[in-house]
Amino acid sequence: MNSSTPHPQKRRTSPRVSAVLQSLGAKGLTQAKLAREADLNRGVLNQLWQSRTSSTPLLIGRLCAVLDRNDAAELLAAYLEDVADDVWVQQQTLFGKTDPSGGLAKRPVKISVTYPPGNMAV
Repeated sequence: MNSSTPHPQKRRTSPRVSAVLQSLGAKGLTQAKLAREADLNRGVLNQLWQSRTSSTPLLIGRLCAVLDRNDAAELLAAYLEDVADDVWVQQQTLFGKTDPSGGLAKRPVKISVTYPPGNMAV
């Protein structure tokens, strides 16, 4: 029995999340400080910072919890854009949809985030 997959999946990354994290570094926030405040392994954060791995809801949630409102909104929007792109590419590839030039059609939606969400009635 062959246990290998016919089409190995490319390792996903989070380029937009990485760009937001790098912009935080330009503001003076170090990886060590962010990892400590968000209770994350510094190696994992470094991989995400360098766009060598994909982000997860848990990582993004921990990071958003310690960032200011604007940075958290930007990070969350970046994460959602990365996820939406992954889903879009998978769908386009699965159904063989391309634009007139032969490439994948562009994802038609831009994501906007308000963080934290508005007050919810109990």
